[in-house]
Amino acid sequence: MHKSVSGNVTMKVLLTGASTPLAQELSLRLRSLGHEIFIVGPRVGRHMAQETFVQEDVLNLHHVDAKIDQIYHLDLSYDFAHPVEALLKNSLGTLNVLRLAYVKRARTVIVIDYSQPGEQDSQAYVRTSLSFIEALSASYASEKGTDVRIARFYLIYGSKEDWLFNMLVSMAKNEDITSASGEVFPVHLSDAADGLMKLMNYSGADAQGRAFDFLGPKMDLEDLLKTAKKMIGSSSKIYSVKKRQTRFGPDSQLAYEVLQWKPKMEIEMGMAKVIQQVKKGERGRQRGRAMERARGFNNQLQSVP
Repeated sequence: MHKSVSGNVTMKVLLTGASTPLAQELSLRLRSLGHEIFIVGPRVGRHMAQETFVQEDVLNLHHVDAKIDQIYHLDLSYDFAHPVEALLKNSLGTLNVLRLAYVKRARTVIVIDYSQPGEQDSQAYVRTSLSFIEALSASYASEKGTDVRIARFYLIYGSKEDWLFNMLVSMAKNEDITSASGEVFPVHLSDAADGLMKLMNYSGADAQGRAFDFLGPKMDLEDLLKTAKKMIGSSSKIYSVKKRQTRFGPDSQLAYEVLQWKPKMEIEMGMAKVIQQVKKGERGRQRGRAMERARGFNNQLQSVP
């Protein structure tokens, strides 16, 4: 690490899951502070062309030659059609990250999102997989002495790629919605990035191997969707499947008291921003369809003898 022109200590930071919205948000913030960013994952999304590319696959981290100070591991995928492959990738990919952290003596944050939608059996598979990742990370920290911290989220929203955005797009089209019910704690993308950076930069030894819950306001998922429906002015019907049981007891106090983190984005304001994105996209699609119709009409006129 070294000091930038502004006098701030700069780091060499590796991000896995580079194509995810959260990784892109982190990349933007870290680069603005003068840090050098190394990415693992497809070189897509804003700003990613400007970072140092390492590998596309988290399963291959054998050629990271540079000094690395910090690692954010965001490459945890969920493939309900191929659960065995997803479980193997999550497990082996995380193990590779932990080994790299040990070799490089890099402080590491493992990022876990427990809000993945799906049927009851699928949710159980996701939670089992992520519980193992937590146990693996904590055990590695305990046995190897590697500075590993775990960040838990229970619904990150605010991008054009998340599950909630897709639900809102369906609502804008007045399509009916079917969703699993249960408790969520929505956190806007900007607040999630802020929380991860606070966790990474916290210097206390008591964070090593521990899991921090980053929680927004407690809401029932069905109520959240009803609020979104009202805000967007949709006539969609919302069908709720069997309520899922939350096996974990999220605790907000650790992040609040130790890291002094609280979400800044109120849910109504955050939802309004997302809905604005949805409506902007819908207007763009409508203009595109209108232009297509106009071109078709002009072509018909030109073909008249």
